[in-house]
Amino acid sequence: MLPIEELLKPGVLGFYNSCEAVQIYLIDKRENPKKYINVYTIFTFEEKEFIELDKEHMSGRKRIDDDFTLCFDKHYFSLNQTLDIFTKLANSEFEEDYIVLKGSSLKLLSEQYISPDEENRLNDILKNNFFSGSYIYEFFEENKSNFDYFKNDSDKHEKLVNKILKVLPLDFSLNDDRFGNYVFQLPITILNLNYHANDTFDGFYIDFEWNNKLDTIPECSITNTIKIEHNFLSNNIVDYDGGETQFIDTGPMDKLSNSLIWRKNPNLLLYSCCPRFIRKIYVTIGENNKTNPIKEKPKNYVDIITDTINKNQRLQSQENQTGVLSTNKQKSGWAFLYDLIQKYGQKEVYIIDPYLSSDYLLKLFKPLTFTNVKIKAITSKNALNNSNSGNRLTLDEFKEINRNNITLHSNNFKIEFIITDYSEKLHDRFLIFPHAGQSNSNLKAYSLGTSLNSIDKNIHLIQEATNGDEILELFEEIWSEFDEPEYKIWP
Repeated sequence: MLPIEELLKPGVLGFYNSCEAVQIYLIDKRENPKKYINVYTIFTFEEKEFIELDKEHMSGRKRIDDDFTLCFDKHYFSLNQTLDIFTKLANSEFEEDYIVLKGSSLKLLSEQYISPDEENRLNDILKNNFFSGSYIYEFFEENKSNFDYFKNDSDKHEKLVNKILKVLPLDFSLNDDRFGNYVFQLPITILNLNYHANDTFDGFYIDFEWNNKLDTIPECSITNTIKIEHNFLSNNIVDYDGGETQFIDTGPMDKLSNSLIWRKNPNLLLYSCCPRFIRKIYVTIGENNKTNPIKEKPKNYVDIITDTINKNQRLQSQENQTGVLSTNKQKSGWAFLYDLIQKYGQKEVYIIDPYLSSDYLLKLFKPLTFTNVKIKAITSKNALNNSNSGNRLTLDEFKEINRNNITLHSNNFKIEFIITDYSEKLHDRFLIFPHAGQSNSNLKAYSLGTSLNSIDKNIHLIQEATNGDEILELFEEIWSEFDEPEYKIWP
């Protein structure tokens, strides 16, 4: 029995009935006959019933240059057909009806668990790895000579990566070591979890949601660790009690914890995440009963250590900061933002901009090639100024104009848009990706340097921020404070 067959059994990881294969390949026209080169093929097992369909050509052919053309095909297989292909790859055999190269140096790696919560670049080239993660089997092409043409020319390499990204949400900018590989992905669908902290923040509750096709809930163990730098503050290992909710006593949760759910038979990791919790919101109330800006919370030992870590990271990464200087002559700001959204905004994007309107909010997301992105945007009453007429809109007029605009143009976005009282204090503009690269813990934040309505009009710097956690925490605190009907522009 192949190792993958154990994981394909009903109820081990899921209840798979079919497989969708997406193949990216190149046609090398320099040789006669033309040479076909596998760029990347991913087989994703699915629970839907198998329906035999013809091969589907996706998006036509994309010309790279006079020598190379990029192609995309989609195939549909039964489980037996997929296992047959797996066996042929393992034996380096050639499949006439499928692009498997003779003589390729494919090495089958050990099974890998890919968590959605880990800062793992492989999430950029997997499909739907958003919930409980996936197991993958990877045939690694160790001879990468087919790609020397692109490796030795940065412009051609970038063109290849970008053309793939325009057709599929697969980002190879940091994953070109996977060129030539075949990946079999088994998404874990038997379990999904929700976490919520207790009132004293020394433990959390886990809500277990098991697949209703399971006859018996498997025996599991739960491990949880809390680390600061490379030091372990706590480490818990307990048995799962089989209930819908279980409390885990972690000790003080002053730092991010890492929670793992292990299945005992077979011994498999079913879930991994780093749950985030908001402890308190600090505000002060002035004499006129108006909410003032958020007051800095008292620092504890974690804050002091974190400040030092952030300072050291800033010193080490100043030369490598990702950013762009946008001027009137060099109109690259919007293009840079589009690249960021395309790369990191596949799940959620948060925006703070005191002059934000729906026009520029929608402009920011118009080029997206994926749908159902969750967008949260915060603006201030400075946005009531009407730049077209020079008049100041009332709050109701501003809401109505923006609601009508979003209604007409946001068919593939999940937008939440609020306006705050922080007209004077809400100054800095940020673009935040809480789950960058399809991963729940890979947080990224960028300082825009100017409002969206001034991008490329004035000289400004767009730069990655090193204190992304603090920016996200600030955003969540402001959002919680103004998440009321009177402040909502949309919905």
